[in-house]
Amino acid sequence: MIELKNEMMKMKLERPYIIPIEKQRMNEDEKENKEVIGLPEDWKKRRIQIETLEKKWKEWNEEKRMELNGMNWDDIWSFDGELPKIKQNVLIQMDDISPIIKELLFCQSSIK
Repeated sequence: MIELKNEMMKMKLERPYIIPIEKQRMNEDEKENKEVIGLPEDWKKRRIQIETLEKKWKEWNEEKRMELNGMNWDDIWSFDGELPKIKQNVLIQMDDISPIIKELLFCQSSIK
């Protein structure tokens, strides 16, 4: 061990340049992972809006579907029958979809 130290010291003195000391280096990914980046308030609001839209979408998908095959003709086609109710629900959903699409397009343009 002592011989090794002596040899290293001798090498240092004989060379006109310094032997670089190897240090632990961090690559860029590790630096980025260690830094805590705060999200802007606008993005937090958008995340909440997206979660709300996802809940609404799941709610629409889980809605009870009417089984019309076993029903009487009057129960389906009458003024207060199932078809007008379904039509009204679909129209309400369509009214909800246009502001949702507008909001999503706005979010998409602001993210780019």
